[in-house]
Amino acid sequence: MEYKRDLIEIKDMFKMMSNLFDMVFLMKLRKDGNFEYADYSEQAKDLANLPDDAIGKTLFDIYGEEIATALHEKYTEAIVNREPVTYLEAMNLRNNNQFKVAESTLIPITIDKEKYVLAFIKDVTELELKKHEVFEQKERFHSLFTYNNDPIISTDVKGNIQIVNEAFRKKFSIVKDEFERATIVDFFPQLSVFNEKPHTIPVEEEVILEFGSNTIISLVKRIPIIVNEENIGFYFIINDVTSQREVIVTNNEMEERYKRLMELSPQMIILVKNKSIIYINKIGLQLLETKNEDIIGKNISYIITGDIEAYIHDGNVATIQKTNNELIYVSVKKTVVFLNKEKIHLYSFTDVTSQLAIKEELTFMENFDYLTGLHNRKSFDQLIDFHIVAGENFYLILFNIDKFKFVNDLIGTSNADLLLEQFASRLKSISDENTIGRISGDEFAIILPQKKSIDAFLMNVQKELHRQFDTIKGPIHVSTSTAISRFPEHGSSAEQLYLSATKAMTLAKIDGAKQVIYYQEEMQEVFTRKYEIENELKLSLKEKHFHVVYQPKIHLKGKPLEVEALIRWEHPKLGMVSPAEFIPVAEDSGLIIDIGKFVIDQACKDLLELHKSNPTLRVAINLSPKQFMDSKLEESILAVIARYNLDPGFIEFEITETAIMSDPSKAVQILNRLKEVGITFAIDDFGTSFSSFNYLKKLPVDTIKIDRSFINGIGENEKDSRLVEGLIDLAHKMGLSITAEGVETKEQLHFLLEKDCDVVQGYYFGRPEKLDQLVQTLTTLRQVVLD
Repeated sequence: MEYKRDLIEIKDMFKMMSNLFDMVFLMKLRKDGNFEYADYSEQAKDLANLPDDAIGKTLFDIYGEEIATALHEKYTEAIVNREPVTYLEAMNLRNNNQFKVAESTLIPITIDKEKYVLAFIKDVTELELKKHEVFEQKERFHSLFTYNNDPIISTDVKGNIQIVNEAFRKKFSIVKDEFERATIVDFFPQLSVFNEKPHTIPVEEEVILEFGSNTIISLVKRIPIIVNEENIGFYFIINDVTSQREVIVTNNEMEERYKRLMELSPQMIILVKNKSIIYINKIGLQLLETKNEDIIGKNISYIITGDIEAYIHDGNVATIQKTNNELIYVSVKKTVVFLNKEKIHLYSFTDVTSQLAIKEELTFMENFDYLTGLHNRKSFDQLIDFHIVAGENFYLILFNIDKFKFVNDLIGTSNADLLLEQFASRLKSISDENTIGRISGDEFAIILPQKKSIDAFLMNVQKELHRQFDTIKGPIHVSTSTAISRFPEHGSSAEQLYLSATKAMTLAKIDGAKQVIYYQEEMQEVFTRKYEIENELKLSLKEKHFHVVYQPKIHLKGKPLEVEALIRWEHPKLGMVSPAEFIPVAEDSGLIIDIGKFVIDQACKDLLELHKSNPTLRVAINLSPKQFMDSKLEESILAVIARYNLDPGFIEFEITETAIMSDPSKAVQILNRLKEVGITFAIDDFGTSFSSFNYLKKLPVDTIKIDRSFINGIGENEKDSRLVEGLIDLAHKMGLSITAEGVETKEQLHFLLEKDCDVVQGYYFGRPEKLDQLVQTLTTLRQVVLD
């Protein structure tokens, strides 16, 4: 439908929406059918390439024919259909080298009988890139399975065949009906790899497969299928390696001839069966300075120091101990031969001891990071110890890339490596390379003498790191959190200095991105308190130190009262511990799941008691982000409701925007399933996190709760007042109820009444109370007539 508004109201809404969206435009439909700019936000002018005199000009005056025509059609659609139009488009940025995707919402409005379109535009580039990456990964997997030249079989955990690819059918001339009820063992009874454990890691086996008169050597790889950390089946990839094997010996005469050829080899050759040595050539005996009878029958580990398989996979360099205990370096190659259909491992060794480059490489790998060339944690610790012994006062500065896991997922591992290399290079450009280390994947460290200005140094660092990083997928910006400890004040060893800096880094991450935190002795109290709370939380769950209190929610439109259930912790020694203090600890430790189950059970139990005097009372219960994503959430909720024989329509769950946006698709599924039984949902603390109106209109929620931080500003902050008014109006247009939290004054209440708010909650009506006090409070509130 078309919305009718006066010009003053639109301008107020325009100012408010300018703070919520990246771009806001007000377009007027002229009599000639074109749209002209009537107003626009300051940021929109810059992002949309608008000239200073854009007001009064049409789309075709500003843009080229193609862009103007596309925009004109969308605005016309909104006017003609008299309905809001939402669509995605590429943003027309001033910097055309950046790829950005915008979500535009066009709302038709009539002002003094003139037709207008109010346009809200939000940058959704990161969200669209993530969706595209998920789609691309699915298509990649489909292509890998379907178009792979190697035969592939998919089975469940018991080996029942579920699907095979076209290459499998062609290779073994098998039609669909032959494998519908077959197992992997039915096809390949000689395959032992199926039963090997553990089932959660890839394994492989080279076997002889016989089909008719053909003998085929196949390398069969078993790949586990893991979904939600559970093994649900396997992929078996069958690679025909017959042509890669030089030897398939089928009789004793050929076996002896083959061994004579191995005697002529300039390399040491060992044949191993079931990890036992069954043959070694003369070169091998000479290299080891031993006799044949002293080596045959021994385990392969008798001459190899360490796991030989690890050497083969990690770099083909192993250490062999001769009989005189002398160590030599060898390169190792491994292959498989079949002697009279018995699988034998053939190891060939080349002496590389004289190659000094190998020793140097091993030294480098031991002390330096392979990607950046910086000190690794081991050698950087030694560097710190050197400065400590030298008696030089210095800072230990840690840099941690914010949300690096998200960046890695967004741009891919290879691009993330490019970013890390550039990050290291920039640190080198402003500091001595011999004072920098890469401590872990996304954490770097620098030693800075205290005689240098740390403020000037950090300013240079931020200047360098603020610039974009170039990747194959395009430029990207990252931020860093910084933590600092000092020698000797905060530790007398590398370990103690790291521990102090790490504590500061933990607090920096809690406070958000781009933080610079210096370690202070007082921080130890924070961590001591955190550990104490975490330990006591576990005990209090068993000892039942928690209880639930309830705060009334007042309907301003005559509907029945509601209450919100709130957790409280009264510890016998610690006293009352604030939820703001213990809930984050419970989230980090995972204890929030059990605490949440307690609240749901207690609230439902108490609601049954409250219904004796208040039969229409509804209760709202909070769900934390981690609790909301619990795989057993639905099952546990429905079990509690059934236990107390409650109507689910009396239950409302409050969830935060953070819980929803972590996985919007999964959130929609969970909400829909619970709403089917009559449960309602509210979005708590709306406006304090990442708000997407596009997702809001898709989510099956009933209510949004305006955070108390906005309500506090009513009557004092004009911006907050207009924001609250705009949110109420927008919620009603979307068919949602709206609740205002934190109402503490009569002025706030009258403002919300005037602006048509649905529900209010706060100390003005009552503080959270225990069950026995709540009954009298509800009786009093029912008798109150709001002024």
